Amino acid sequence: MASHTETSSSIPRQPLESLKAFVTIAHFGVANRSHLLSVLKNWDAIPFGRLDILLLCTDPFESPPFSRIHLEIRYYPKAIGRNLPAEHRAFILERINDYDLIGYSEDDIQISKTNVQAFLHFSSILPLPFVPGFLRFERDSNGEPVFIDTWINGAHLPVIQKRLTIAGVSCLKMANDHQGCYLLTRDQLTFLVKSQQSAFLTVRPIPGHSGFFFLNGGYGILESAATSIFAHNGLSRVIIIGDNIMAFAVEHLSGRYAKEMHVQVSRHEFMRPSDFSKPNIGRWMRIPWNGQTILLMCYYYLRNIFTSLFPRNRT
Repeated sequence: MASHTETSSSIPRQPLESLKAFVTIAHFGVANRSHLLSVLKNWDAIPFGRLDILLLCTDPFESPPFSRIHLEIRYYPKAIGRNLPAEHRAFILERINDYDLIGYSEDDIQISKTNVQAFLHFSSILPLPFVPGFLRFERDSNGEPVFIDTWINGAHLPVIQKRLTIAGVSCLKMANDHQGCYLLTRDQLTFLVKSQQSAFLTVRPIPGHSGFFFLNGGYGILESAATSIFAHNGLSRVIIIGDNIMAFAVEHLSGRYAKEMHVQVSRHEFMRPSDFSKPNIGRWMRIPWNGQTILLMCYYYLRNIFTSLFPRNRT
């Protein structure tokens, strides 16, 4: 079977006008208000048959007019803090049978029509539990995209765990599954809920761990809201590779990591679109044996031993 390596422009367009979509967005405070408005405007341009968006807020939000979005707002006290993103799961579970496409997004993640088209196309090809994933990107000082969850000296190594061919589709399994959002078809969500059972509603930090050939720094409570669907016997996120890599790139509008880590970006310590071509993938499948990664591995290894010897009671 031939590999699917279409460019984003050649990915077959799905008939979005016949689909009902439900998206939840977590919005704490007002710091990201401008990003949120951009995210909502972008969703409003996607021609779904019906698009319902549930906004989880802590501060008053005056909605601008939209042509397609049916917006619902739920308010929470600021004391909810980092637990706000996890609240979306219950609403999704309530509406699992009402929509064709269901999603969650942080308030500064821009999902485009191209992203949706690519996701639906490859979801129709990949068998469960495999699900097309997204890669968050920011722009460097030259305006070029940089994938911020692929730091070669970070806490999730090697950056690329393995290459796979699934139903003729060339894919990568990444060490870091965080993407700040997710999309799921009704079938994928139903499979996930049955697989994870109560774990779907229980969002907790995912502890880090290490072995001789890998390093997994885990995920905090904020990241787990979007990422734990790929843990606890849930779905398996894969990145579709080929000329279509940017079809699965979602922009992180704050741009904070590319600015804060501009030195590492300039040293090419983060993957760029060209790194997903066959000749360049090898570098990202190896662990850089330096002082930082060795210390991280020792930390998680010793922490796992300690927690296994002295487990904490959890209620």
